[in-house]
Amino acid sequence: MIHTDTPFPIKSTTGKKWGRFRDGLQWIIDKSKESDVIDTAKLRCIVGLGVNVTDLKGFFNAIEAWRFGRDLDGWRLSEAMMEAYLLEATDAPRVVAQQNYPAHMRITTELIDHIGALQQLFESKTPLMIPVRPTDKHKLRYVVGDALLKVLQ
Repeated sequence: MIHTDTPFPIKSTTGKKWGRFRDGLQWIIDKSKESDVIDTAKLRCIVGLGVNVTDLKGFFNAIEAWRFGRDLDGWRLSEAMMEAYLLEATDAPRVVAQQNYPAHMRITTELIDHIGALQQLFESKTPLMIPVRPTDKHKLRYVVGDALLKVLQ
């Protein structure tokens, strides 16, 4: 969400998405204490929500590291990020979230590191408001997810 009712534009997310993502992060931590594997479909849905809420790509990268033919970071950004966005935007059912993935995947140290950092960012029960800094006082450009869906149609 972009707000312009302040002296400068700010971006945020809904309280519902914020809370769902906080709960998802805790679920991952809880599962990591029980086992060294995690349900792929649920993890992908949480990660899709996280990418949508935070724009953080490293979190998504942590669960794509198993794929063959990826770059040094482990995955192709454009294709993988679009898939993550679509999972969240369409509130994908389990069968779609698991498609072309193993049923369970190993919980990596990198994944737990990302979760720990994200939990610090998401300590607040209310969404953060982040200033958007335009490069010119008369111009603000912001690409939103709906534009991505329009391109796919």
